Amino acid sequence: MSKIRSSKEVSKENVKFLHLRDHEVSLSGDNSHSVEAPRGGCTIGYVEVDRNESTMRVLYTFARCAPIDSFCKAIGRNICTGRLTKGVDVGIISVPVGLARHEVHNILKNKYYENEEVWDHTVRRHVF
Repeated sequence: MSKIRSSKEVSKENVKFLHLRDHEVSLSGDNSHSVEAPRGGCTIGYVEVDRNESTMRVLYTFARCAPIDSFCKAIGRNICTGRLTKGVDVGIISVPVGLARHEVHNILKNKYYENEEVWDHTVRRHVF
């Protein structure tokens, strides 16, 4: 991730968010199930910056909450908005115009899980 300038103005009004929570496995009897952990998680902030007839460019960033800190959506939104408006620690992807929002979310989730730096749990603060 690096510093990127876009041709479209990025403001907090046009940033969209995706919140990912860490999960814990709960064992009860013969069954096990996953429950949301109260700590850790990630907020992904993204905004469309350019569009032509067939593709649009999406600027995105991550705000990782350390596993020892309580997850707070508002803090994640503020961190992502700041990074996107400044163009710092952001990435950019191109997606087809008309792609459904959940498909854009899936692409961004994959980008997050591919980024090993985000998963460095040895530090207390956000990696980016």
